[in-house]
Amino acid sequence: MITESDKNKILTKYSGNTSDEVFNFLRRNYPKKTKKTEHLTFDYIYIDDKMRHLGSKKEITNRLFNEIESLEKFQNVDTSVIRRTIKMYLDFLMTK
Repeated sequence: MITESDKNKILTKYSGNTSDEVFNFLRRNYPKKTKKTEHLTFDYIYIDDKMRHLGSKKEITNRLFNEIESLEKFQNVDTSVIRRTIKMYLDFLMTK
């Protein structure tokens, strides 16, 4: 579970140049899944119907951006805002 102080740090880091609309879209369509084995726990999300490990923030950001940029409802949102919103979302996922 993410603590209140971690949440505030992330929100402060990305304040001002993110999109709530994109963030809500990411939360609804790309939720974090967890798979537990005997000794390890793996966190991942599905992108393009493939399981992607939440390890490389840069790789996941690029994959999610490629998915989102082509959507008509986000054509009016600046590219840098979309990418920062994706990074903020991944920070929330990776700190849980």
